[in-house]
Amino acid sequence: MVSGHAVEIRRCAARDLPGCARLFVDVFAEPPYREIWQEAEALEYLSRLHELDPRNCYVAISGGAIVGVLLGYHYPWRGRTNYHVHELFVRADRRRTGVGRSLLTRAAAALGGDVYVELVAHRDAPAAAFYHHMGFGEPRTYRLYVGRVRALG
Repeated sequence: MVSGHAVEIRRCAARDLPGCARLFVDVFAEPPYREIWQEAEALEYLSRLHELDPRNCYVAISGGAIVGVLLGYHYPWRGRTNYHVHELFVRADRRRTGVGRSLLTRAAAALGGDVYVELVAHRDAPAAAFYHHMGFGEPRTYRLYVGRVRALG
């Protein structure tokens, strides 16, 4: 139960994406992100992520509203299943109620239960504590590199 309403975790359908985009705009406008997204831009972004592996994307529904979203894809890697989380976000008033955990465990269960999860998160985000609580840590052997590649020509 979350705030008096049961939470249903189900696969994210294309028809859910506009509601996901509205929630995305709200969540990422909050600190520490303070990002300004237009709903159409968010919808385009989330739709593209959903297209990668729609069977492994989920929404949390409570009281008829989307309160959490998990968009990611899975792939085999050296005898195990990896699940890469592109986006995991939960409505502010539903955080710390089990919604994020339920989304991740549903994805793991659908993939066979023993799944290695990887993601990139803002170090100052409240979600960082959630990921640590779930047992996630920073790998000792890998580092994230980011840069711009300019086309030659």
